[in-house]
Amino acid sequence: MKSGQSKPGYNVQIGTENQFVVGYTIRQSTGETSCMKEYLEGVKKELGGKLPKNIVADAGYGCEENYKYLEKAEMGNSVKYNFFNKEATRKWNADSV
Repeated sequence: MKSGQSKPGYNVQIGTENQFVVGYTIRQSTGETSCMKEYLEGVKKELGGKLPKNIVADAGYGCEENYKYLEKAEMGNSVKYNFFNKEATRKWNADSV
């Protein structure tokens, strides 16, 4: 926040498969990267120890810890890393030269 004041924030994760909701969580954490593993472990419990074969998530979930978890769980993923969109800009490419 510009004023330096912390304000309440919530983070909601909802997972679907074949258009059915298979799990959700609501956390008071404002960051998404720390939510993925906990959320997927909850889904695994609800689905009888199974996880989906693939996962799609936005760049907010892209971090090394989550990629390692997905690899260990043998899940295919389409999760952008945090700087994906920045690296695609002209300014980023011009600055790196």
